[in-house]
Amino acid sequence: MSHTATPPLQAFYSFTLSHEQVLNVATSLASDIGVAADVMPIDFLLRHYKLLETFLENLNPDERIHVLGAITHLGAFQ
Repeated sequence: MSHTATPPLQAFYSFTLSHEQVLNVATSLASDIGVAADVMPIDFLLRHYKLLETFLENLNPDERIHVLGAITHLGAFQ
């Protein structure tokens, strides 16, 4: 019996977050990267970075510095 893989489904969602929620999500993503980057599969890690960048775009410079402080890997955003 053969099994054919189905392509992943793509869905587009739109939602609104408060500024505080954006900051919290960005901090959580950065913390995940800082703690678990060594054990994350590379494609998952890259998606984490891309998602983090999306949230960072909505933060002011001081907030970005604070969020990026949760990443302990040197070179993560260099």
